[in-house]
Amino acid sequence: MSFLVHPSVFRIDPVTRPLRRPRILIRAAKAGLGGWSRGRDLPKLLGYSSVLSRAGALCMLYEREHIVDQARREGRADYDLHQHILLLIAILSELGDAAESGMAESKLPTLSARETARPEHRA
Repeated sequence: MSFLVHPSVFRIDPVTRPLRRPRILIRAAKAGLGGWSRGRDLPKLLGYSSVLSRAGALCMLYEREHIVDQARREGRADYDLHQHILLLIAILSELGDAAESGMAESKLPTLSARETARPEHRA
């Protein structure tokens, strides 16, 4: 028997914990921003028929991205690069829209790139 746990059960505070991801992932996400449509893509990505508020969407996106990033860091077979890039595109888009709409800068999380993209190798 399987069950789904709502991602909000695992709260991640993006304001106090900025995302640091490999530069190549951030570059891929920035390249994909032009084709992103919030109304079309966000409901498919999050699995909801309606679009959430910006704050709600960001929270869910960060939580799902954290789960996918853990799979990447652990080198697991279930890691989905395409899904990870889509989540990063959505996060970048939501952050850009939030900044344009005047959301307080102190409330916006940060996203930055780092050099290494390789997961740790297991012996």
